[in-house]
Order: sequence, then C-alpha cells, then structure tokens
Amino acid sequence: MLEALDEAPLTRRFYMLAGAVMVGAVLDLFDFFLIAFIVPDLADEWDLTFGQAAVMLLSAGVGAIGGSILWGRAGDRLGRRRPLMAGILIFSLATGALALAPDGGWWYIAALRLLVGAGVAGVAVIAVPLALEFTPTRLRTRVVGFVTTAMVPIGIMVAAVVAAVLPWRAAFAIGLLPVLLIFFISSYVPESPRWLADKGRLRDARRVVAWLIERPEEELALVAPPPPESGTSYSDLRRYRSSVTVTVLAWLGASIAVSGLVLWGPTFLERILDISSDKAALLFLFVALGSFAGRLFFSFVPQRLGRRKCGLVMGFGAVPPLVLAAFSSDTEIAGVPLFLLALIPAAFFVDGGFANLAPYTPEVFPTSLRTHGMGLAWAVSGLGRIIGPLVIALLAGTGDLVNPEATLNALAPSFLFLAAASLLVGIGFLIVRIEPHGRDLETLSAELAEEAAHPTGGAAAIEQT
Repeated sequence: MLEALDEAPLTRRFYMLAGAVMVGAVLDLFDFFLIAFIVPDLADEWDLTFGQAAVMLLSAGVGAIGGSILWGRAGDRLGRRRPLMAGILIFSLATGALALAPDGGWWYIAALRLLVGAGVAGVAVIAVPLALEFTPTRLRTRVVGFVTTAMVPIGIMVAAVVAAVLPWRAAFAIGLLPVLLIFFISSYVPESPRWLADKGRLRDARRVVAWLIERPEEELALVAPPPPESGTSYSDLRRYRSSVTVTVLAWLGASIAVSGLVLWGPTFLERILDISSDKAALLFLFVALGSFAGRLFFSFVPQRLGRRKCGLVMGFGAVPPLVLAAFSSDTEIAGVPLFLLALIPAAFFVDGGFANLAPYTPEVFPTSLRTHGMGLAWAVSGLGRIIGPLVIALLAGTGDLVNPEATLNALAPSFLFLAAASLLVGIGFLIVRIEPHGRDLETLSAELAEEAAHPTGGAAAIEQT
C-alpha cells in the first residue's frame, strides 16, 4: 500500500494537506519572529538595556529546547496529528497573551516567549516528518522543502509589516489567528500512514492511503515487511552517529547565524542608520525577500544536485556576505547601506538553506525515530537561537542601553561570529556523506539500520555519488 502511495498521482486531498502545512509554517514563524520587530519599539518605550532585550529575544530558544524534546518523543509514540494541534494551540495562545504585557514588563514577555518557543518547535518537529510521510518518493525532494519551509519568509515579512503599521499590543493579538488552523487539521488531516504501518496498524494505514489516493481500500494489500529494529527513545539515536553528527553541526551553526541575523538585524539597521524602528522593519523586508528567494532555490535545486551538495552551498555560501556585513559599518553604495546589501545574500544562503536542511534531517532517521531526530535538531536549534542573540548582547555589553555607539562597536565581532557559525553547516555536510535524494523512506530506514549495526561498512550503502 505504501508503494501505491508512492506511485499514485497527486490528488486534491494531497494539495489540501500540503496547503495546511504551508499555512501552518507561515503562521508558526510569524509568531516566533514577530518579537524581532517589536523589540526596537519596546527598547525606546521602556529604556531597555541590551541584556533585557536579549532575554526577550532568546527566551523562545530556551522554550524550543524543551518543546522539541517533548514533541519529538510524543510524535513517535502518539502519532503526528495530535501533537501538531497541541503545538499550534500553545504558541498561538502564548503570543496573543503578550498583548496583555504590563508597562515595562520585559520579564512578562520573556516568560511567555518560553511557551511560544515550545509550541513553535513542536509544530516544526511534527510537520516536516508528516509531510515527508505523505509525499511520493519521486516528488519528495522537490515538494517537501517547498511545502514545509519555502513560505516561511512570508511569515517574517508579514511580521515586519504588522509591526510597522500596528501598535505592538495589536500586533501580538494577531498572533492568536493560528488557532483557527486547528479546526481544519482536526477534521481533515489524517494520521501518517507510514507511522501507522510502523506501529503495525496496517488497516488504519491502508484506510488513510486509500483516502489520500482516492482508491478503494480493497485494492491495497495489507502485507508489509517488518520495520527495522531502531528503538523509540532518544538514547537510540546514538546508534545513528552520522545522522546525529550532521544534524547537530548543521542545525547549531545555521540557527546561530539566522537568529543573530534576524533577531538583531532590525535593531542594527535602526541604530546604524539612525532611523525609526518602523523604517528599519520595512527595510528588513528586503532581507526577508532574500530569504524567500533562497527558500525557493533550495526547494528545487536539490532535485538536481542532491541534498548534501546543497547543504555545502548553504553553509559555505553564507560566509562571504556575513564577513562583508561585519566590516560594512555605516558605508553606503549609491545611497543604499552596505550592511543591508550584505544581509540579503547572507539570508539567501543561511536562512534559505533550511528548505533543504529541514526535510533532509528526518530523511536520515528511521520512521520510528523520525520525530526524535527532528526533536534533536530543534533542541540544538533552540540552543543556537540562544547563543546567537546572547553572544551579540555580550559583545555589545549587556549593561549598555541600546544606542548607536554600542551597536556600531558590536557590529564587526558579532557578524564575524555569525560567519564562523555558518561554517559549521558546511563542515557538517563535508564530513558526513549521507545522500537521501531518490530513495524511498523504507529503503532509507533499512540502510540506516544496517549502518547502525555495522558502522564502518553501512555508510557506503547510503552514500550516493
């Protein structure tokens, strides 16, 4: 029946599922990054220090660590569907509650951002494996990256526009809207057939496949080979050393670079150019467009180059523009800030590359550990989202008020640090040679299990040249 899913044409039901995942991804990151465009306003209104602003920015990273671990475990034990709805509910309610923050209540915002981070991580940990497991193998490399991540920069752009045109309390209140998506998922999105089959629930899996490809259940065979033994806990991930290595290096480096760029970028623009926070948010739309272009590039190019080569491009390609940003200061070219010009290609590579990295990660873990692998990725990502903003705050001096002089002094060391973080991504793909492109998930799971059983010989089986 999974072969029938792989061979079937895409139906209107698949497109509805894909649309729900895309909308969820946009709203997910809208809520997560909205704070980046509101912090400059709050810094002026509440006279915040770098340290206080950094706590608000990095608290979601702390929440993401706990949320990703919890949802990674829940996704492989309880299924993909219910944890997905729970994550959306949590981050939506927490973001909406930020509108009730008391004056000067940076601590209130930081506390609720813990819940935002946990919910956002939960949705990301579940949504990408769910999309993978519904998508035919022949289309997986091309479709899943686009469906799950390509539209994410739109969420960031919408966040920038909302923060620029609305008071910050109203902007936070809009973060409640993703709750509406839960009603669609509860009535229309079924459980993953591959998860059901892995758990031995073949009749339930057949029912889902028949519904998705619009064929009678009786035409689909129930016979299936037993899934490879791979365990169902985080300790079992240690058997998949290559998968863990590339996951940790790539997600840590990319998350440090992206969080530093996106969360502090608007503040650097505002202070370096001596403009209002609203204008800085609107200028940052160009950076979001660079991210969007990168997401499109890294959604479709892996179909030709493969995922591993595109991972190398992601990591090493971001280094030169980040170094340029470090030494840009307040220089302008034809009236355009060099800092802004450097951020656009940097975002293209290091943020756009997530369209390739996000689906690559669950592909290199077996079905029974797929959301555990994504949980590991997002836990590491949460750590990176703390390290990025925190290091920049420390370089600027956490006791200093957010002011132009402090920002300019922090520019060079901050962005050289982000460039070094981006190098980690390239190094991860350089030393680990797993290429999942073109292989069905069942074959990959079997090959990964073989590598886990024979670490020195199994890796060649999943390396594609």
